[in-house]
Formats: sequence, structure tokens, C-alpha cells
Amino acid sequence: GVADASRQIQSIATSCPNTKIVLGGYSQGAAVAGYTTASAIPAGFTLPADITGPMPASVASHVAAVALFGTPDPWFLNLVDHSAPPIAIGDAYVNKTVEECNQGDPVCSPGGLDRSAHSAYKNNGTADQAAAFVVNQLSSTAVSQTARDSA
Repeated sequence: GVADASRQIQSIATSCPNTKIVLGGYSQGAAVAGYTTASAIPAGFTLPADITGPMPASVASHVAAVALFGTPDPWFLNLVDHSAPPIAIGDAYVNKTVEECNQGDPVCSPGGLDRSAHSAYKNNGTADQAAAFVVNQLSSTAVSQTARDSA
């Protein structure tokens, strides 16, 4: 998923340079989006054959926002795949990323034991909070672009 997402993002950034991209994901999808935004390969980690490394730095300016729900924490990742590196949002994406983790969610909240918390994002207001963040990011990006265009 990481290789495909990276290819798609880079393709859109190249073929539609004025398009502002919003990345999002829930659980495993949040892991894919998180890995896709990484700015470095973790020390000692060997990339799978279909991934060449982080996306070029120039792509970051095309991504307006990243919204993640239930992003797997290192403890959970280790349960699923002992070789999976921790998810680290890249420096160029940190300020445009919102990560939602419900209290007690065993996937993203260390020590969480409430499995229902992992499926509550759709109806507990966190999706609305993330949507508001994305709208703000898109608005900020549009204002910045308008200022650059008129300069």
C-alpha cells in the first residue's frame, strides 16, 4: 500500500501541480499514510523491493493535509509485524497532520483495552474535528497561494 500510495501522490503532484492533496487513513490506512509521509528510512531497516525511499521533498508542498485515525503505535505494530518500523510523520508533514486516537483504543493508545473505541471514530465527533482541520489547512493553503500569485 505504501508503494502504491507514494506513486499515486507523486503522479498527481506532477500531472496536476495546482491540485492540493489530502491524505487520510484509518488504522492500517493510517499506517500507510504515515509511512508514505516519512522523511527518512529508520536506521537498520531494509525497504521492501517496491519502495525506493521517502517521496521527494518537493511533493510535500502539494499535500495540504493529512488526517489519521487510530494510527498503530509501536507496541501494536510489533504485535502485527515484528519487522515493522515505528510510524514517524515526516518533518514536512507534521504541521499539516492531525492524528485522532480515541482513549482506550488498543491500536493507538498504549495499554488501551476498549476495542469499541477503535471503531468509534465515525460517530464520536473525531471525524468532524479532522474534517475541520482539513478545511482549515485547505483554506490556509489557498490563501498562501493567492498571496504568492498576486505578488
